[in-house]
Amino acid sequence: MAKAFENIPEEFVSKTAIFDYKTPVSKLLGKINSLGAVVITKEKEYYGVLDARTIAQTGVLAMADKFPAGKFARKVPVLDQSLSIERAIHHFFNSSTKVLPYIEGNKIKGVVKRELMLRAILSLHLLSNYKTEYLMSSPIVAIEKGASLAQAKSTMENHKVNKILVMEGGKLYGIISYRDMMGAFAKTNLRANVEKEGSRVGNLNNTKVEELAVTNVYRIDYSRPIDEAIKSMIELGISSLLVTKSDKPVGILTVSDVFEVIVSNATGIEERIFISGLDSKTKEFEEEIKAELESLAAKVDRFGKIKTDYISLNIKSSKAKNYELKARLSLSKGGSLSTSSFGFTLDEAMKKLVDNLYREVRQKKEIIMSGKKSGEREEA
Repeated sequence: MAKAFENIPEEFVSKTAIFDYKTPVSKLLGKINSLGAVVITKEKEYYGVLDARTIAQTGVLAMADKFPAGKFARKVPVLDQSLSIERAIHHFFNSSTKVLPYIEGNKIKGVVKRELMLRAILSLHLLSNYKTEYLMSSPIVAIEKGASLAQAKSTMENHKVNKILVMEGGKLYGIISYRDMMGAFAKTNLRANVEKEGSRVGNLNNTKVEELAVTNVYRIDYSRPIDEAIKSMIELGISSLLVTKSDKPVGILTVSDVFEVIVSNATGIEERIFISGLDSKTKEFEEEIKAELESLAAKVDRFGKIKTDYISLNIKSSKAKNYELKARLSLSKGGSLSTSSFGFTLDEAMKKLVDNLYREVRQKKEIIMSGKKSGEREEA
């Protein structure tokens, strides 16, 4: 990744919309929908970024006129001319945002868009040797089209994902994301309907998933080169692709999946463990967590055909649940598995997480082995 250590080119920086902390959220919706995110300042100093996902998660949409933008802004990292492309990818991966502010001195010059990191990955050939199957996330999270947006939002939060498949009688109907929900509220005509029709669209419980689901789902075969998938994301302006095998959904590939491989490769960790989100309370347990995940990786390796490439873990402290953990286990065969857990203690959350991952790996192994046996019978 030598070329990835080059500094961020000046041409990567583009203009952005900047709003004061006190600006009502309602005045930002259109810009957020078109740009993905806007920069928030307080007393002319950088304060944070406000994006579609944050607004959707807070449930503030129905009363957007009453809240200042700064109340929901996220303090994401800033970029400058001293940072490399590789470090910028790290910041995008850890912050899960579409743009990061770019500063010159103490002044915000603009933003760097996530799409440019994807273009850099292509031009520098950082992942040219990978196939889509290696980077995709599985199993797939899905919901029926007749479910409410409130149920869809809850499902996304429980599984720590930004989008889910929408099904109709066991068949694929479409896909829905936080951005889809945000986009609906940003349209003037829908906001007018909220006021005139008793918040039908504004009430997540009264709106069905099928009303906002995108039915034209972009797909890619699991065996295609990852560069082909990245090109599709850039050209289509999308952040995910449905991964199929024999036209059946087997996973989802997201921009975060692409960035995660860059981050894990850059760490150079022989133990195959990548941990993010450590704070003053959890830092002292880092070695114990690594040992526990390495033990899991060793158990997986004993399956024979399936080997662990790496395990990534994000730790988040929560006032309501104390600890929320999200992990991905990347396999040499069978793609990647993602799961999440929570607990009132870190030990409790880790135990649930490890048990979930091990159970999913066993299920993956059974699917792979049954597929091989089926193929053997066909050849015979």
